[in-house]
This record gives sequence, structure tokens and C-alpha cells, in this order.
Amino acid sequence: MEIINKINKNEKDVLILKNITLTSLPSEILNLTYLKRLVIYNNKLKSIPCEITNLINLEQLVCNNNYLINLPELPSSLLYLNISHNMIIELTCLPPNLRELICYTNFIKNIKSLPDNLVKLDCNTNQLITLPPLPSKIRKIILNHNKLTHLPFLPNTLISLVCFCNQLIDLPQLPSNLTELCCQSNELEYLPDLPEKLTFVNCSNNNLQLLPIIPQKCSDFIYYANPIFEKNI
Repeated sequence: MEIINKINKNEKDVLILKNITLTSLPSEILNLTYLKRLVIYNNKLKSIPCEITNLINLEQLVCNNNYLINLPELPSSLLYLNISHNMIIELTCLPPNLRELICYTNFIKNIKSLPDNLVKLDCNTNQLITLPPLPSKIRKIILNHNKLTHLPFLPNTLISLVCFCNQLIDLPQLPSNLTELCCQSNELEYLPDLPEKLTFVNCSNNNLQLLPIIPQKCSDFIYYANPIFEKNI
């Protein structure tokens, strides 16, 4: 394969190798230290070589829809990582400057820790039972279809929390900047106080007996399939 011919002619620092049934990452790639974006999705990759750390300027790695079981140490320059639709069981070492982690539809049972600069986490459709502490800059969390029973402390930067279809029995205090809450299909018996900035809440299909005060800005409050809903009919 002539890797150099795959370099984007308009963006010399971008390499796209998608939908070509790659089973291993060509060694030539690991010498392209100027790369900022590497796209290798929809292939047959089972691993990424440790030498990927040679790509000292890499900011985006898109490797969804492969057969990856684990990840090596990745370049510290990485800001965006998409590893969705793989076979990953555990995340142990994430790049320190990562801002967006997209890892839905894997078999992830454990995330050892999350980078301090992370602003978006999409880890839906996995097998998480617990989460590590959340970074202080996080803004959006998508965790639906896991096995979570509790959530950690939610930083005040958070604006969107999507955690439906888990086994949550309670929610922590909700941050004051939260605007979206999707917590349907859990085992919640009550909700904490709702922040004034909330505009959308879906808490249907729980065990809610009472409802908190609904914020004035909340134009959509969905709570059907709860005991309190049946009482109000």
C-alpha cells in the first residue's frame, strides 16, 4: 500500500484509511510525525501498535468500527478519540489532554480515570458498573445502557446528563448549569432538587412517588410510567 498517496491533498496533516479491510496499521504511518488527524475506521484492526506514540502532533484519532480489544499508550497531544463499536473491555491509560472521548458500543467494564481536560464523554451501551471521578471541566455525559447504580459527584460545568436505561437508585446533587436530564428507565424513587436552568427532563419509567419543584424554564417534563403519574391521571 502506498500510504503517502492516501494523504489528503488539501490537508497534508490528515490521513484517511477507512473501509479498506486493514488488519494491521502499516508501519509507514508511524513515521508521519506531522499527522494531526488519523482516520482508520471500518477496518479489521485488532490492535494499535505501541509506536503510535511516535505521532507527537496527533490531535484526532478515529478508529471506530474495528475489532480492538485494548488500547496502547496514545500520544499525549491527542484531543479527540473515537473508539466506538469495538471490543474494548477496559480503559486504563487515556491521553492527559483529551477533550472528547467517544467509546460507545464496546464491552467496557472499567475506566481507571478520566483526563482533567475532558469536556465530553460518550460511553453509552457498555457494561459500566461504576465511574471514576468526573473531570471539573466536563460538559456532556452520555451513559445510557450500562449497569450503573450510582453516579459520582457532578461538576458545575455539566450541562447535559444522559443516563437512561441503567440501574440507578438515586442521583447526586444536580449542578446549577444543567439544562438537560435524561434518566428514564432506572430505579429512581425520587429526584434531587432540579436546577433552574433545566429545560428538558425525561424521568419516565422509574419508581417516583413524588416530584420536586419543576423549574419555570423546563418546557418538557416527561414522567409517565411512574407511581406519581398514575396518581395524577
